[in-house]
Amino acid sequence: MKTNKFIFFFLFISASLSAYSQNNEKKIVTKVNFTVSATGEKTFNILIPQGTKTVEAKIINQTQMLKVELIGPTNTVLCRNSTWSNLSNWQKPLKCSASIANNKRQKSGNWKVKIIGAVQKSKVDQIKSVSGTLIVYINGHFIENHPLVSEKKSDTKEFSFHIAPKGEVVFTINVPKTAKRIKVEIDKQTQMLKVELAGPTQVVLCKNSTWSNLPNWQKPLKCSASVVNNSRQKPGNWKVKIIGAVQKSKIDQVKSISGKLKVTISF
Repeated sequence: MKTNKFIFFFLFISASLSAYSQNNEKKIVTKVNFTVSATGEKTFNILIPQGTKTVEAKIINQTQMLKVELIGPTNTVLCRNSTWSNLSNWQKPLKCSASIANNKRQKSGNWKVKIIGAVQKSKVDQIKSVSGTLIVYINGHFIENHPLVSEKKSDTKEFSFHIAPKGEVVFTINVPKTAKRIKVEIDKQTQMLKVELAGPTQVVLCKNSTWSNLPNWQKPLKCSASVVNNSRQKPGNWKVKIIGAVQKSKIDQVKSISGKLKVTISF
C-alpha cells in the first residue's frame, strides 16, 4: 500500500514539473510601451544570452499600422513583418521570430527590434504618431525582466508651407551633435519648386528642383547631406530654403504654391 502511495506521489510530482516546464517554456523577457511618429522609427537593443534557442518580438495594442524588424548581431534583418500588408486585420498582434544558431548572423549577443510607423500617406496629416506595446520572448535560458534600451535612429519633423510663385521660405533646423545625416523631402507641391540645404556656415550643400524634370515635377523632391566634423557640415543650425519656380508664362494664373516639407535627421 505504501509502495502504491509512493508511486502515485512520484507520478504527481513528475506531471506537475512537466506542466510547469511547458507553461514556463516561453518567458517574457521584457515588456515596454512605445510611441513613434506616423512614418518614423524606434530601435530597441536586447542582449540575447548564450543557450537561447529562439527570440520573438510581439507588438500588441497598436493604434495604427506598423512594420517590425528583428535584427541579428551583424545588423542583418532576420525577420520582418507588417500590419499594413494585411489591412483588414492590422489590429491583430504583430509577430516576428528567429532561431539562434552558431553563425555570425544568428548567434547570441546584441540583437535589435526596430519598429517603424506605416501610416498611409493619405492619413499622415491626421495621424501624427503610433503607439503600442512591445513584448520580447526568448526560449531556453532567459533573464526575466531583461531591460530593453531605446536607441533613437532618426528624428522626423514635418512642416506645411505656402509661398508666392517666385517667393521663398526658410526653415531653420537644429542638427544635434550625434547626427550623421540630414534628409529633406518635399511632397504634395502644387507647382514647381527649388530646394536648397545649407549647413551652419550658410554654404549650400545640396540643391534640387522640380522644374529641371518637367514631366515629373509632382514627384517628391529630395535633398540630403552628411553631418561631419568640419565647419561647413558640423552640427548646429542648418537651413532649408524652398523657392517658387513657376514658369513666367503661368505667373498670372498661379497665385501661390503649397506643399509639405519633411526633414529627417539620422543618428
